[in-house]
Amino acid sequence: MKFYVLKKSQQKGLASSEISSFFTNIISYKIQDDEKLKEVFSKFLKVGDKIKIHPGDTVPVDAVITKGNTHINNSLLTGEI
Repeated sequence: MKFYVLKKSQQKGLASSEISSFFTNIISYKIQDDEKLKEVFSKFLKVGDKIKIHPGDTVPVDAVITKGNTHINNSLLTGEI
């Protein structure tokens, strides 16, 4: 039983690090001061940066919608399939 629990926790840790790696390598479209878009890796985004999310894009960071509206598939967060 102890081996099973250890193996499960290792798998969850691996899955968590894979997800983290996935989100840090996503290209984001940062809105610059002159309103032009600049492609950056999401790992370089800072608190307060504004990004544009296109339909079908993955939301790479915690965010607040400031303009427009949307529907987001949050199954990755909830574990639903």
